[in-house]
Amino acid sequence: MAEGFEISLTTPRKRPFKTVFQFKITLIGAEPPIWRRIQVPGS
Repeated sequence: MAEGFEISLTTPRKRPFKTVFQFKITLIGAEPPIWRRIQVPGS
């Protein structure tokens, strides 16, 4: 692992919210593709 970088892993939790929106964000033009999936409460 390169110096100065930190990796943080989280474990999935039960969703305490009634509605959750999930987004997949992709950087255009990146090779290989770089993307992240995020979840936010519907409220």
